[in-house]
Parts: sequence; structure tokens; C-alpha cells
Amino acid sequence: MCRFAPTIVVSLTLAAGAAVLIAAQPDRKPAAATGAKAATPPEQMGMEEMMSAWKEANRTGPQHEQLKMLEGTWSATVKHWMPGSDTPQESKGTMVNTLVHDGRFLQHDFKGEFNGEKFTGSGHFGFDNGSGKFQCTWVDNMSTGIMFSTGTWDEQNREWTLTSEMFCPMMKCTVKQREVIKVLSRDKHVMTMYMAMPDHPETKGMEITYTRK
Repeated sequence: MCRFAPTIVVSLTLAAGAAVLIAAQPDRKPAAATGAKAATPPEQMGMEEMMSAWKEANRTGPQHEQLKMLEGTWSATVKHWMPGSDTPQESKGTMVNTLVHDGRFLQHDFKGEFNGEKFTGSGHFGFDNGSGKFQCTWVDNMSTGIMFSTGTWDEQNREWTLTSEMFCPMMKCTVKQREVIKVLSRDKHVMTMYMAMPDHPETKGMEITYTRK
């Protein structure tokens, strides 16, 4: 049942457990003074205070507002390069991006084709206040793995850069991936994915141009 519990319930349970452990350590020494206001120890926090701290830490902010740039329905032109080839293969698709959970996440729903076969994929894109990183998940009908990537936003270049790793079943190795999502305008953005095999330089593997419908 834990996997279906709301995140806040899991968090409060962990906090309560931490309070018990801390209270059981009689020789604890106070942290050195740093000039900053000390956080209230978990064992001294009431339920109302814990709830307030949780809500404050998980408010939506400017990074969540940025997700709105990608919201909507998009025509996708996909180019991908096979190893050793300089000529990309092309296909078409449609991406529907929907803000969910009060604007905290962007939900992806892609439909198209890949190598002449039907291709479907879905995922979520958001910003985690705790880690200070953007996070993205992706699953599709051509893999049994869940891809998880993290990264940052570059305001000057107006682009996200996300990194991840995936297992390549053909080469039996882990492949590092770097994904760059560059916002060209309100109605156009381009996702470019680079890949690096172990002991090999990074190469461009895919480019998707999204145009607002």
C-alpha cells in the first residue's frame, strides 16, 4: 500500500521516525552557531508546524511557471541517426503536453512512428524544490525501462540540459545521454539528444523539432 500513499504522508512518517531516533540519542550536542536561525528539531515539531513546513517547501515557483512554455499540442519532426551513418532517418508524430497536479508537472503524451512502426511514449517533467533540479521521466512501447533524467535551465541560452543513463541491450552496456531542449519561440522548441558509449566520444543521436499546432 505504501507506493500509493500520498507523498506528504510518506514524508511525515519519515519525519516522525527521525524524531524518535534523535530523541533516543542522549549525548547529542547542539550544532555550532552559524548566525543562521536554527531549524526546529523534528522531535519538537508539532503536526501543524510539520504541515506548514511541508507546504512551504513544496509551493510552486518560477521554475514551475517555465513549464508553461511547453504546454499545448505540438507537431513533431523526428530525426535520428543510426551508428556510423551521417544521414538521419525521419518520422512524424504529435506531442500533447498537459500541466497536471496544480501546475507542478508537465505530462507528456507522444504518438507517432519509429522505423516504420507505431511508437507511443509518455512521461512527466517538473522541478524539484528539494534538489533544486528539473526532473523528467520517460517510458514508451519500445522499452521496458523507465528513463529518469535531471538537469538545469540556462536563462541566457533559453534551454534545459538534462542528463541520464540507459542500458543498451544490443551492446550490453550503459549509455550516457545528454538532452538539450532549446526554446526558440512560443511556438517552437527543439530537443536534441546526445549519446556516449563507454570509452567513446559523445555523438548526436536524435533531434526533434516541435511546432505548436
